[in-house]
Amino acid sequence: MIREIYLVYSWYIKYRGIQNATLVVPLEKHGAVVRLAPNELRVNCYVGGLKTIYAGGCPRSDWYSGLGIYQQPLHDAR
Repeated sequence: MIREIYLVYSWYIKYRGIQNATLVVPLEKHGAVVRLAPNELRVNCYVGGLKTIYAGGCPRSDWYSGLGIYQQPLHDAR
């Protein structure tokens, strides 16, 4: 039930074009990483967040193994 409510809310703020303005509020209130739903995080930092995620510094599901055709991280830090 919570997932369905979040999906409707998420669709609504995307449809209205206010997604970024709406989602910046929890980041300002709670910090650089916020759980928006049981399976969704919002990350708003590079060194401790996005760089760690995309450079391979955290465990990933098997879905990412299909991306092994790339010889470098998805977002290169250079």
